[in-house]
Amino acid sequence: HYILSAFQSFWAVTGWMSIAVWPMYYLVLWALTLLAGAGLFKILKSPGLVPMRHLALLSFVAGMCFSQALGHGLSTMQSQGRYLFVGLGAFMPLFFVGIYALIQPLSRPMRWGIWAFLVLFSFSLQWQALTRTARSWKVIPGVYDYKL
Repeated sequence: HYILSAFQSFWAVTGWMSIAVWPMYYLVLWALTLLAGAGLFKILKSPGLVPMRHLALLSFVAGMCFSQALGHGLSTMQSQGRYLFVGLGAFMPLFFVGIYALIQPLSRPMRWGIWAFLVLFSFSLQWQALTRTARSWKVIPGVYDYKL
């Protein structure tokens, strides 16, 4: 439960850990995260795509942020992914380098299609989170009395 809650709240939970997006989004995010990890292992097996010192530095920073969030989460029993936000500067380059390592051997149209999917998926995810959050405001009497 700890890992699932932290994962979901890192990617898309708004409010006070009370407004989640549709479960399908989390499945896609799990798949993308696993693919990015597979891409990073591919880079480790055949370096050359990315300078290894850059990858090592990003991995070190991401590891430090992850260990800090894990330590804090276990000491307070709060599994909130927001504690990982400080590591976004390291996580996201690693994420996209991992994805790139997997799709790099594909044809150009296929790569463009995958990047287009990622962009559209991210917009869809943000729209889903924003609209679900805005709908929840209606339940607070006297605050935001408008309809979507």
